[in-house]
Amino acid sequence: MIEKAVWGMRAYRFVRKAPDARVLCVSNRDMFPVVSRSGLYEFEDLVGAIDSVDLIAPQDTPDPTGAGGPCGHATRTLHRLGAKIFRRLSVSLEGMARIAIPRRPPADIARDYEILFVSNQSPKDLYNVGPCAIWRSRARVSVCYIDEIYPSDVPGLGGLLDVLRRFDHIMVSIRDTVEPLALATGRPCHFLAPSVDALEFCPYPASPKRVIDFYAMGKRPAETHKALLRMAERGDWYYMYDTLTNCPVTSNAEHRRRLAEMLKRTRFFLATAVRHYNPERTGGNRELGLRYFEGAAAGTVLIGDAPDNESFNENFGWQDSVIPLAFNSADIADVIDSLTADPDRIERIRRANTVNSLRRHDHVYRWGQILSIAGLEETRTMQDRRRELGELAASIEQKMPELQ
Repeated sequence: MIEKAVWGMRAYRFVRKAPDARVLCVSNRDMFPVVSRSGLYEFEDLVGAIDSVDLIAPQDTPDPTGAGGPCGHATRTLHRLGAKIFRRLSVSLEGMARIAIPRRPPADIARDYEILFVSNQSPKDLYNVGPCAIWRSRARVSVCYIDEIYPSDVPGLGGLLDVLRRFDHIMVSIRDTVEPLALATGRPCHFLAPSVDALEFCPYPASPKRVIDFYAMGKRPAETHKALLRMAERGDWYYMYDTLTNCPVTSNAEHRRRLAEMLKRTRFFLATAVRHYNPERTGGNRELGLRYFEGAAAGTVLIGDAPDNESFNENFGWQDSVIPLAFNSADIADVIDSLTADPDRIERIRRANTVNSLRRHDHVYRWGQILSIAGLEETRTMQDRRRELGELAASIEQKMPELQ
């Protein structure tokens, strides 16, 4: 659906409209259509499928000169700079106390909602949505989700703290950030673990052949990567790894489907804590990133970081959920050889990872947490999806009685 509303210098695209929508979701998908955010957009899309949602996406201000002409690039650059300054100014005004500025939503926002859900990867994403009071004025409860924010980030938020203080609830995926962000904003903050479309990632009942021996997604520890390259050079052994950085995707939905299909064909998958390469920012935090949940849902054998902390024990507390490997270890060949020698164990791991993902880590469970905090009932479609997830998990368990 290509419908646009304009407010000031900001254009918005309606990605989805629902009759009698009770949820207004604000997404950054048009601002940042990149690989690292595709999981977040998958969550938004699934919420739209299981609830009654109007999904709206802010867009960069269009270039009034078009793409042609020798000065087109310079003009577009200046225009983007002006838009960036406007975004930051709008947030600054938002944070100032009781300024009498007329606040009107875009013309096409014609109804009130039960819940506003503003979906962000970074706190700086809030610069892109304009003065948030415009959105909050149309919803009974407002929720701001930030996928990546560490305790070390909180002191540098500046005026964004004023914006966050105006939400009813803040949700983050880094557990250690909950307390300092709550203290800084005075708002209720909650931990929300990552999740996946567990039905899309589930390898059963089709069980495609696992032709990828090992997949290391994104940034990986150098010595472990070298050891895996040596294994690939030994013979008929396929090691898959990324050679691109955080690039744009042509279609978020197609990218996620392709990733799911690759992981369903992967034997072993590297699991590393979020931002393992940036300890200055994480302060030693070993939080579980999305790849843990993607790899488990697809029935891969996860090898890598299995931290002894609350997040891991709560979300991956079953046997062999992650086969431990010291960070940046070159001994990964020994771990793989030991696992390969016990095919029954590998099959149990695959099924246990898939079953637990179906029962714990689908997007419907995370959206259910948000609705519970907002005081809203789940939809019939959500209940149907929970039932489908449970039935599929039970069917997998029946093929492997020792899991029960």
